[in-house]
Amino acid sequence: MLKEKKERVSKEDAEGIKEIILEYKLHELPSSQHKSGLAGLVLMVRWLTERNPHKVKGILEELECTDKLYKLRINQEGMKSLFDEVYSATWEEQERDKPIKNSRTKEEISYKRKEIKVVNLIDKKTGEEIQKEKEIYVYDFVIPSGSFLKEMDNSQEGSWIKLWRDMIWNILRGIPTTRNVYENRASQEDSKDYLEMWSNLIKAAQKKSNIKGTYLLGSQDKNAEGIQFLDHNKNFLLLHFWPFIVQIYIPQKLKYDNTAKKFLLSESTQEFVICIPEILDLNNFCMDYEEFLKSRNNAVSGFRPKTSKILILEEGAWDWFDRLKTSLAKLEGSKQYSDILNGVDIFYFSKEGNNINNKATFRIRPNDMVLKKYEAFRDDNYYDPVLKKQVLLNLSKNEIWYNDFDKLFQTSGYEYFMGRGKTKDIYFSRDVQKKFLGLTNTNKDKKNMEDSLETDEKIISSENLKTIEEIIYWMIRNYISMKLASKYEFKKENITTNEYIEKKEKLAKESFLAIRSRTGVDFIDYFSSSICSVGQYMNEERFLTLTKALFEETDKVRTLCMLALSAASYSYQKKETSNV
Repeated sequence: MLKEKKERVSKEDAEGIKEIILEYKLHELPSSQHKSGLAGLVLMVRWLTERNPHKVKGILEELECTDKLYKLRINQEGMKSLFDEVYSATWEEQERDKPIKNSRTKEEISYKRKEIKVVNLIDKKTGEEIQKEKEIYVYDFVIPSGSFLKEMDNSQEGSWIKLWRDMIWNILRGIPTTRNVYENRASQEDSKDYLEMWSNLIKAAQKKSNIKGTYLLGSQDKNAEGIQFLDHNKNFLLLHFWPFIVQIYIPQKLKYDNTAKKFLLSESTQEFVICIPEILDLNNFCMDYEEFLKSRNNAVSGFRPKTSKILILEEGAWDWFDRLKTSLAKLEGSKQYSDILNGVDIFYFSKEGNNINNKATFRIRPNDMVLKKYEAFRDDNYYDPVLKKQVLLNLSKNEIWYNDFDKLFQTSGYEYFMGRGKTKDIYFSRDVQKKFLGLTNTNKDKKNMEDSLETDEKIISSENLKTIEEIIYWMIRNYISMKLASKYEFKKENITTNEYIEKKEKLAKESFLAIRSRTGVDFIDYFSSSICSVGQYMNEERFLTLTKALFEETDKVRTLCMLALSAASYSYQKKETSNV
């Protein structure tokens, strides 16, 4: 009862409070969103007071900031300055190719004006560039400014801030009625949100208010049992700031096209992966954050930042750790990335009409070994999305890189995995070959692949080939080379001719299909009678490794054989001899 009396503030006393001091202890905050919100509050206060003091009205003063503690002195006008910056927005004209329709009623939305523009097009019949008149429809849209995120976007077209704005408008404010805080400020109308927050803070900072999913991801007004989502008023303030700390990614999807005999990569403009850090060290995180943002890769693919596109959700967290590790290294006396973050929470959202669906939520914790493998794989610059996705999936499950490729081979057309594929623009075989050669040349001192022979006797006879992956790969290469020599009388000088390339791909395909259709004992019999039918370099150690794997890990050897045949089907052709 005594506690309730202390927390209760009369209306007269509340009106007499001119300023308050907010104190936050990082370890007391209940979620990664609150902790990121505290970092966002720190950075927003510094952005306003240190770089834009003309925007500050009233009191807004940082009193203390350590790794675990933050104190802020603020009054009502200071609160208004904060909220005006957080929800700053402008009206901007945007063009559309056709009238916009209401997603619910399907009725056309009135446009501001219609214009006729002359655009350059390519004539499909002649292939020549022509000019054509085109109708465009101009609308006024509210665009969130993004505060310091906009200033720290070094990309030429502002692709990073656009990605952030699209996430805000499609996910956090995906329902139009939740956008009032931006629209009011864009129209220079008075907004009362800061007054409500100030009133709640001065009356009872520890009192709880209802929380909506707009502010706390994954929350609802009420759960299935009718229990409300509540948060302390002081902590609720932080939930206005975490969007400035998150990193946004675009999930890419792969779908097999049976007509083209290839996997097609696609992405939705309505799906976003939101990665929120679990912060351990507030002060160092805030000191590093600007460098972290400015060090992003600004290359663009389509209209999105290239590095924002991910094949598996875990990539978002690994990218966080990797870039934080890089940016921290530039700070004198910097800490390890695992000293700054305890993990990254991943939220996968999609928008369907006015429904915002949370499709996945989980946490990735720092793991040095996984991060090193991710960095090494990424730095090798593989092109094929199918190979990349499967290797990354295996990494996320702490499994060997080639696990489950046999399932892909079993459920998809073989054409994609042979040579350059049916459409002659596929890199799966090339990337598998690169992966196998990387296992042999772990020192990265790789030969020029264009000049390498099908069978490198020095490598095959070397004592260095000890792993089952290396043994199988070089056995398959040797088998293909020896078969081509005996069946078609090809010599080493023929390896760049088109005929050789076609025959090699044909032979690899036949062996690939033969292995794909066999399992267990049938596969062992085929391997022994076909792959081992030519002379193979085999010392005692290698023989024991192969025999043990063949009988105890048959599926593993089978998968490696199909991968090795895919790699063997690819040829590095010089332009003058290329027929692709």
